[in-house]
Formats: sequence, structure tokens, C-alpha cells
Amino acid sequence: MSATNLERLFPLLALGLLAAGTVWLERTSRVSETKAEAVIRHDPDLMVESFVLFRYDAAGAEESRLIGKDLKHYPDDDSSRITSPKLVFAGKGRPITVTSAEAQVFQQGDRVELQGEVVAVRAPDAQHAAMSFRSPTLTVWPNEERAATNTALVMTQGNTIVRARAMEAQNLLGELKLGGGVTGHIPRGKSQAGP
Repeated sequence: MSATNLERLFPLLALGLLAAGTVWLERTSRVSETKAEAVIRHDPDLMVESFVLFRYDAAGAEESRLIGKDLKHYPDDDSSRITSPKLVFAGKGRPITVTSAEAQVFQQGDRVELQGEVVAVRAPDAQHAAMSFRSPTLTVWPNEERAATNTALVMTQGNTIVRARAMEAQNLLGELKLGGGVTGHIPRGKSQAGP
């Protein structure tokens, strides 16, 4: 092959190497994007149907129970989504049951955000009438026995009805702090025992 033929082929060889490099670079970057999308995606890595989770104290007594229709765990933010959750707290003789349409659990169960028709009911005893709570949302910290909401709520105990736009509860409906346009209806007559 003469030098003239080699000079003619050089631009074609350079163009071929450039095209091959472009194809390689495009494929390499596509694989990197796919790996990045896999890390960001919010896909469940665990799914459970019809479950019951129990939490016990140091002495082995049941503190609380979580029942649900189904649970999906998401590894990207270590959260779980539960449909038709039901939380039951032992409550030292006056159990509290909390239900909603769905819940999201964070921090390995340390925070539970309930949404959609949240209803909490504290059982009656000899001194207290049953107490109920209704709101679109409620956040519960089971370990701290604390709950809060910044959405409209209605609480009833016997014939007493209280409405508010926010609530903080310590000891799960034991000590309440209501806020935002609190109104109430307390019937005359025999006073009812507190929570």
C-alpha cells in the first residue's frame, strides 16, 4: 500500500474510531443512568398481606398491636405503607384503638402517619365514658405514647362534643392540648368524669 492510499484511508479510520467511541460512550452512560434510577425509584422490596405485629414491654406484657390488610416496605426511605391499619394500645386497663384508611410507618415504627377517616376510641371503665376522636390525619409516636394532628377534629365523651383544628396528646388521649378555634358542647346536669 502506498503512502497516498494510506493518507486517503486515514480520515476514514479516524471517523470510524470516533463513531465507535461515541457508541461506547453512549452505552456506558445509559448503564450509569439506569443504576442511578434504580437507587432513586420508590419500589417495594417486601409485601405482606393480612398481618399482625405485636410490641411487648420489658416484662413481656403486650404494649401495642398493629393489624393491617397489607403492608409494603420501601427501601429507598425505609418506610412502610399499610392499608386498613388498626393500632391497639393496652392503655393500662383502658385500651385505645386507632383505625384509618391507610398509614405510613417511618423510623422502624417510631412514627406512624395515619390518613383518611382516622378514628380513635378509648374504652370506657367504671369512672369514664368511652372517648372517641375523628380527624382526616393523625401522627402517632407509639414509643412516646404521643399523638398529634393539624387537621380538623371532633372529640366526644358521653354527650360532650369538642371541635378543634389541631391537637397534641400525651399518654395517648390522656393529656390533651387543643388549638385553632376550639368549640365545645357540654350538656348541663351531672358532670362527667375526665379522660
